[in-house]
Amino acid sequence: MYYAHVHELRFRTVTFASTGSQCFTFEGNSMAKSPDSWRDMVDPSDDHSDHIVGFYDALDPYTMLDYNVGLRCKWGTQNAEERRAFKYCKELIGYGLDTAAGAISDKLALCAY
Repeated sequence: MYYAHVHELRFRTVTFASTGSQCFTFEGNSMAKSPDSWRDMVDPSDDHSDHIVGFYDALDPYTMLDYNVGLRCKWGTQNAEERRAFKYCKELIGYGLDTAAGAISDKLALCAY
């Protein structure tokens, strides 16, 4: 994203189970301790689908932590109830991680394991 925004260079990139990147560029973000100048170097609102492809497991709560840039491919949606992880993660589906961490943290711990 940096090279695309600053140097107009785009490199083909594939990610697996990555968290999103938008929150890290917001001004005053205490979670990432982002310097205010990051917005000048990275713009996550740009369209990165031509060079970034991300694969995300539907039952992984951390991959849904933030908006993932680029082309997003979610896997694990068919027959999810047959997967072992479904037993521990089913109650987290539909929640953002911030909600899940506060309201049902014990279930989040089991799902993340």
